[in-house]
Amino acid sequence: MSKKEWLLTALLCLLVAGACVAYRVWPRTVPFEQCSEVYQRYSDLPGIQASFIKDKQINDSVRVDVTLLQATDSTAWSILQDSLGYARLAPEDHEYLMKHKGIRMKLISKGYLDNPMDSVFLNNDLVAIDGTNRVIGIFNLTDSNQYNAIIRKNIRDIKNNKTKKR
Repeated sequence: MSKKEWLLTALLCLLVAGACVAYRVWPRTVPFEQCSEVYQRYSDLPGIQASFIKDKQINDSVRVDVTLLQATDSTAWSILQDSLGYARLAPEDHEYLMKHKGIRMKLISKGYLDNPMDSVFLNNDLVAIDGTNRVIGIFNLTDSNQYNAIIRKNIRDIKNNKTKKR
């Protein structure tokens, strides 16, 4: 093999290796129209950092689409609280929820933060609210296994955090 052929072969191998590495580490994005309704509604609001995670792995066999909404200022956090229906609460209940440490979870009607839970289980999304960090996670449930896996993972995480603090 001539020096020129050897150099071209080495260059080709480097390009292939580089392409494989780039594919592995390049962030994958989902087209806007394939993101959740909630993501589409909140993605352009000032003070709210919206993210959509397609097929977030919960355990070995369960994946779920998740929308994350994080308020970057107090005005945006008030908007998210109002979206969750907190404005309809009595002032003392609202204050308790805002000062409560930890993550609260509830079911809401699919696609709308302010709608109450639907009587048909799979017409709901699971919402996790972290008031301390001003983050709301909306899990798009498509089967009851997802709900059970999320709850079990959350309980495991709570147990692990308590053991670490001791």
